[in-house]
Amino acid sequence: TKGDIKPGERIKDSEWATKLGVSRTPVREAIRKLSQEGLLIELRTGGYELRRFTPRDLRHLYRCRAALEAAAVREVVQAGSQAVVRAVEQVVNETDDAIVKADLKRGFELNTKFHHTIVDACENPFIKEMLSSLQRMIRFYRGNALNKAQESTEEAEVYLERLKIKQAHHRAIFNALAAGKEELVTKLMNDHVASTVDD
Repeated sequence: TKGDIKPGERIKDSEWATKLGVSRTPVREAIRKLSQEGLLIELRTGGYELRRFTPRDLRHLYRCRAALEAAAVREVVQAGSQAVVRAVEQVVNETDDAIVKADLKRGFELNTKFHHTIVDACENPFIKEMLSSLQRMIRFYRGNALNKAQESTEEAEVYLERLKIKQAHHRAIFNALAAGKEELVTKLMNDHVASTVDD
């Protein structure tokens, strides 16, 4: 997820074993797992390469993620746990503070935490498992958006404005969750996640 490997780059277990200072066995196991998850593509000539994601691929990934997170928040609102509502509220309030302070690192962390708090509260293990796999694919494609935002003042300002929009969505999702509005919160989550594909 640090961007050490570029899309389309060939992966050799021997090279990575040397880089990491480990035997080839754990590297091969990691490569096998990444291949199963669709992140690495096996080459006919031997070895693997990091999958190249097209904009269309990313839209498809986000459409899946949006549907799954919408299903997760629906289950959470049905459960009606006030502890979860308070936890989500705390994240939303802390994000407001981070935005006021223009603390991009903290804002980035809290944006992620908002989604994780809701998904973690969902008691459907299949939703969690599928989302976990999707998130790994999205992270490999995107790299670290925060690092890019910290490269220049202009990038930081763009990132902060996008964070403000996400936060407005999060506040609306929280309000619907707190009010127990199942259909509304489900739609808001779906629309929110789907809209972030271009960030």
